[in-house]
Amino acid sequence: MKKIILLLVLLSVAGLSINAQKEKCATMKHWEKIKEMDPDAQHRMEQLELQTRNWIKSNQGQRSALIVTIPVVVHVVYHTDTENVSESQINSQIVVLNEDFRKLNTDTLSPSHPFYPLMGDSEIEFCLAQQDPDGNISNGITRTFTNSTSFSGNDSEKFDESGGKNNWDPTQYLNLWVCNLGSSDGTLGYATFPSDLADFSEYDGVVIDFRAFGTEGTAGSGDFEYNDLGRTATHEVGHWLNLSHIWGDAECGDDKVADTPTAEMDNAGCPTFPYNANSVCGTDENGEMYMNFMDYTDDECMAMFSNGQSNRMEAAIMAERSELLNSEGCTPVTGIANLNEAVLYFMIFPNPSEGYFFVDLQSEQPDDVEIKVINMLGEIVYQRSMQSVITLSKYKIDISNEASGIYFVNIKKGDYTTHKKLIIEK
Repeated sequence: MKKIILLLVLLSVAGLSINAQKEKCATMKHWEKIKEMDPDAQHRMEQLELQTRNWIKSNQGQRSALIVTIPVVVHVVYHTDTENVSESQINSQIVVLNEDFRKLNTDTLSPSHPFYPLMGDSEIEFCLAQQDPDGNISNGITRTFTNSTSFSGNDSEKFDESGGKNNWDPTQYLNLWVCNLGSSDGTLGYATFPSDLADFSEYDGVVIDFRAFGTEGTAGSGDFEYNDLGRTATHEVGHWLNLSHIWGDAECGDDKVADTPTAEMDNAGCPTFPYNANSVCGTDENGEMYMNFMDYTDDECMAMFSNGQSNRMEAAIMAERSELLNSEGCTPVTGIANLNEAVLYFMIFPNPSEGYFFVDLQSEQPDDVEIKVINMLGEIVYQRSMQSVITLSKYKIDISNEASGIYFVNIKKGDYTTHKKLIIEK
């Protein structure tokens, strides 16, 4: 407890200098303060880097076929009703994480783009926790009223004693705090690196401002209009899985990934491709990878992780965060009426497609399923009903006779309906 209080006091003082300059992502500022307080932090980071490189070298070209699903608990820490984001908004953020980390986002690069072959599928997925650390049924959300009108990104939102919420076991869950970071001078969010998991486990997780979280509700409100697509969480979870900023936090710095071009500095807004081609940092005619999730561009201009970044995240899962592989957080509690029996999650891929695509549906309860594909005019172009279905694994749908454009794939299971946008390009 003394360790917690001391660190909070030191970080509060440090916050005066940290927030002197506006920083979209405060992960590195937070990391610098950890290093000041713990002389061993740098050594732990170096050891993890060595371990990461050795793992990637040993598994080069041999990506695991294992799809890792990480249980997520979202701690909503709020002072006003507006900050108490809805369950729908939380679900929208989980959808974004799943699409971005699996290379299923609809705004991905086109096949003709020079960086398209470098796009990576991390083979990491996320679910809202189905049970808490004590094995009780959960919806993966905690809600805590705080007397703090805003936080400054100094970890106080992570502890009951300072107006926040204690994290769940970080070896079993990704803890994601949503709060008002209004005292941080514009910070969207920040994360902890896996190298500090063992020594600073009580701080482990990701913090996101409620105005840069998900794709609906408060997302993009206020001065956060360019952060309305949930990419802040994608960026910060990348840090949580041991990714650096694309510019290596230095002019022409090293992000420790071979297939990301060296960037001169962080990029903002929406640059035009190619950007900084043949620069002093050694880029070629394609310039910098400003559309990478680990840059500072607007949400609508972010589109990819690279293959090298995906390898690095897999190495983090297999090393410091390996206990997540045995987590029961995504397993529904048996023997108890499931309060989330209506919750339905599905993916569609490839997306965009040429009209042939697959539906991957996951649910806990057997029930009748109805699938519809609807065009922009509201016309049903495909419909199929199936009885007592729990899952559909790679169920193929063919609407290749339809024109290019935007469609919606609707799935109704029991009393619950959800949908995803599908793009057909021919």
